[in-house]
Amino acid sequence: PLAVSLTSVLNADIPLGGSVLVLGPGPLGLMAAQLAKLRGAGFVAITGLAANNPREKARLAAAPEFGCDLVIEIGKQDVEEEIKRRFPKGVDRVIVSAPPKSLPDALKVIRYGGLITFFGIHLGGQSTVNIDINDLIFRKITLVPTFAEPAINFPISNRLLKDGLVDASKIVTHTFGFDDAVATITANLDGSLPIIKAVMLPNG
Repeated sequence: PLAVSLTSVLNADIPLGGSVLVLGPGPLGLMAAQLAKLRGAGFVAITGLAANNPREKARLAAAPEFGCDLVIEIGKQDVEEEIKRRFPKGVDRVIVSAPPKSLPDALKVIRYGGLITFFGIHLGGQSTVNIDINDLIFRKITLVPTFAEPAINFPISNRLLKDGLVDASKIVTHTFGFDDAVATITANLDGSLPIIKAVMLPNG
C-alpha cells in the first residue's frame, strides 16, 4: 500500500513548498499526505466523511500525525470554502484516493495549471463522472490517473519504512487471524471499530 501511495505522489509532481489536497483519509490517503510532505509540500490538507463512527474518527484524528495541516470533515465543512479561504486561487495539486465521484470536487479547488492525480476506483458501476472538458482546457488542468504499480517502488518504500520516515505502526492499527476475519472485515466496512488498516496474520 505504501508503494501505491508513493506512486501517486510521484505522479503528482509536487512543487517545492506547494499546496496539496488529499481526498480520502484511508490508509492510502494518509500515507500519500505524509509522502507529499516528504516530497516537499509546504501545506497538505485532507478530507474525509464527518466523524460519525469509530473508523472515521480514528482516521481523521490520525491525519495531523501524517503531516496534514488541515482536516476537512465532509458533511460538516465545505471543501471548496475551506480551501479557497486559504488559497483563493486553489491548490497546486490534488490527490484523489476517494471514489471517482469525488473528482468534480477536486476540479473545484485546483488552481489554474494545476494537476490532479487519482487512484480511487469503484467496482460497483459508479466509475463514470461528468467533467467539463472546456474547463480542463481553458484552465490548463492536467489529469493523471495513477495505477497501482507497487513493485516499481518497493525498494524505496522499504527504505522509507526502515528509516522511520513512514511509521507503519500508525497505519496498522489492528491485526487478526482467520477466526476473527469475518468480524474484523465487517467492522472495517461498517466503521464500528477505529480501524485505519487491519492486517491478517496467519497465527492471529
